[in-house]
Amino acid sequence: MIKSTAHCLLCEHKKMDFTTGVYCGVTEKKPTFAEKCTIKEFGEGLEQKIVELDSNLKLIENRKSGIYLHLYTFLGIALIVLIADYLFTIALWETGWMTTITLIIGATGLGLIPYAVTPLNKFKNQLKIANKSVLELDFILELYNIQYEIETKLLKDSHDIINIENTLVIIKNNKRENIKNYSKTNAKLSIDY
Repeated sequence: MIKSTAHCLLCEHKKMDFTTGVYCGVTEKKPTFAEKCTIKEFGEGLEQKIVELDSNLKLIENRKSGIYLHLYTFLGIALIVLIADYLFTIALWETGWMTTITLIIGATGLGLIPYAVTPLNKFKNQLKIANKSVLELDFILELYNIQYEIETKLLKDSHDIINIENTLVIIKNNKRENIKNYSKTNAKLSIDY
């Protein structure tokens, strides 16, 4: 169930303060409607939210190939270290030697596995949250018979700085109302491995 304040976050009448949170600027109260608001007014705030959520989703999806490259690279290194450690241990065993160095090498190989998997888990969680946010927005807009079409382009330069260009079309009651272009420069691709 989506909170009624989620409707208010998209409305031009919204007000916020630290004690109350989000509330209606017309009624000066927290929203009390059951399904949809009768005094809502969508405008620039809605458009910016659509662009923000779509851009965020595209930026996260753009990281997919790098995340999987990281995963396979470090899983491969871990596998090589573990196989080399196994062969080294067998060779030492056959000569009659026992040493803790092989345990340290094996632990290092095993330690690479979480390092390989952690960015993938973070990526999947971020993707899940971004998709959920877009679905919630779509659900709210469907109540008011509003759709949108958005085209997002991610333009990378040589320093991994991403410029985002969005073309947004709002469709109210099956009529195209307005087409707007947005652009955001220097949206850095943040990969925290």
